[in-house]
Amino acid sequence: MKLYQYLLLLFSFFSFSQGSYNLEVKFKTEITAFDFNSELENQKNRYGDGLKMSYLGDGNFIRTYLNSGKKGNKTQSYNNLTGQLIISYNDSLAVDTLDVKQNTIQLIYKKEIEGESILKLKCKCIVYSGIFKQQIPVKITYCYSEDSPFLDGNLFSNHNDFFMADFYKSTNRPYLKFLMETSDFNLTFTAIEIKKIPL
Repeated sequence: MKLYQYLLLLFSFFSFSQGSYNLEVKFKTEITAFDFNSELENQKNRYGDGLKMSYLGDGNFIRTYLNSGKKGNKTQSYNNLTGQLIISYNDSLAVDTLDVKQNTIQLIYKKEIEGESILKLKCKCIVYSGIFKQQIPVKITYCYSEDSPFLDGNLFSNHNDFFMADFYKSTNRPYLKFLMETSDFNLTFTAIEIKKIPL
């Protein structure tokens, strides 16, 4: 995708927001790797040490990675109309486009558990256990609070990858914690701030 197409799409996120507010959640990022330091450095370069999740009122969102490495992620922008995720990088003007309408993980089981308190909000968690198409096992956990701001889960119905559409439809809330567990590394985003931004 060319740069001007990306900028045009990014502008449309802000131009057609239908909600009464946008929502911003800031996270700290924690990464643990098993047995080899190169994997830890690779994931730190990719994800950095913080994340800002900006939910727009029309179901689009933008993830901005903080302090990621030279070749790491800069942003991931989701378009709910097309079901595409557009990824930009720190060292390049080129962007990648992913179709997230299809889930790359085959579900084994889903369960709900009690979670910790995050931002002084009591949380529940939904755990998805599955297998990537490359036959790699993975566990995804989303934690949320019913006391956090409302999100219309139906607006995310095209983001099936990583069970996101199912999570948002089940909760109508932003996640306050995301945990991905694999055999090579664990990636955790834990919210440190959440705020409404009036339009």
